[in-house]
Amino acid sequence: MIDPFTTVIQSLNYLFLAMDVHAGESKPDDGEVLECIRVPFAEALEMVMRSEITHGGSCVAILKAAKYLEQSH
Repeated sequence: MIDPFTTVIQSLNYLFLAMDVHAGESKPDDGEVLECIRVPFAEALEMVMRSEITHGGSCVAILKAAKYLEQSH
């Protein structure tokens, strides 16, 4: 869990690492526009480090997942 806006509002974000999952059909809400792309995890980690992924929750999730996976292998 992260709390990215502690000085402004209370907005908890829950982070999950899903393993052994398979891609499914996208079902966006009305008016929602999504572009889903697949990249290898190592590339996503490098994208965080190059500031190509800048969404705070996504960065934290990727970095925490990298640490977890490093320690579990």
